[in-house]
Amino acid sequence: MRATISRALLVILPVCLAFACWAVGVFEPCQAAAAAEGASQEADSKKAAEPPADQHKPQTPATSQEKNHGADKTTQPAKPTQQLPEHAARQKPSEPTRDDKAREKLQKPIEVSFSGTPLEAVLEVLAGATGCQMFLDRRALAEEAILADASVSIALSDVPAEMVLGLVLGQLGLDYYIKHGVIVVTTAEKAQADLEVRVYPVHDLIEPIGLTRRSPDTEASRLTDVIQSSVEPDSWQDNGGRGTIRYYRGTLVIAQTVKTHQAVERLLSELRAATNQTAKKEELPDENGALHPPTTEPHESSSAPPHSEP
Repeated sequence: MRATISRALLVILPVCLAFACWAVGVFEPCQAAAAAEGASQEADSKKAAEPPADQHKPQTPATSQEKNHGADKTTQPAKPTQQLPEHAARQKPSEPTRDDKAREKLQKPIEVSFSGTPLEAVLEVLAGATGCQMFLDRRALAEEAILADASVSIALSDVPAEMVLGLVLGQLGLDYYIKHGVIVVTTAEKAQADLEVRVYPVHDLIEPIGLTRRSPDTEASRLTDVIQSSVEPDSWQDNGGRGTIRYYRGTLVIAQTVKTHQAVERLLSELRAATNQTAKKEELPDENGALHPPTTEPHESSSAPPHSEP
């Protein structure tokens, strides 16, 4: 039995070895081909994921400096624009309105000579001499029984048209106001009833540097008192009139007639001129001869106890 098994094994073993060799010879090329195909696919995927070749090229020193310089240009903040001081921005003149232009035209010096001339004809001459539009309120004149062709006699030379118009209308008890650039000639009562609200910046008069230590509210109260006592005192509400004046954050809000507004503007101009002259006088020269306003710091009291030495 053992001899039979031994002989069988001797026959089967060579057959198994031959089959194994045949199997290795067949499958090994297939595995190599599969491995080669997998490696090719992996290489293709890596190549697709990689950035372009020029991005991995080392930068030369010149190229690096150029890029850094360009980055500095883009990231460098823009220089801020120079801003005007607050007082300069506040005092910047605004574009004149139509009423302002009409008032400016009335300051033109003219020469007139009227003798028994109807009012309508006088107004036509004044309109031609000044370039202003003038409107005669016939309805208001009729209510006061004043004729539109009432005669006027006056002769003046080299005087502002505003003064001529005021004297002409004063002969008939009339007055005028300016609205939308048009000079409206009407009765004195109606002219007084037509109030105009204007705003006047007065920071420089309320808080003049180096000239006062009083509070702005105190200075504003003093300024309003000066205006109401100097310009048409009877026209203000505090004195029984209709005009009002209020102070609000460095500005005066005034409701008054056109003529009173003109007087207020002249007064404020004169006050500014006087304030500037006073400021120049109180400026003190330093060691180099430059002028500086006096300081408002309190001086040390002479009654302070002397410093005791140890």
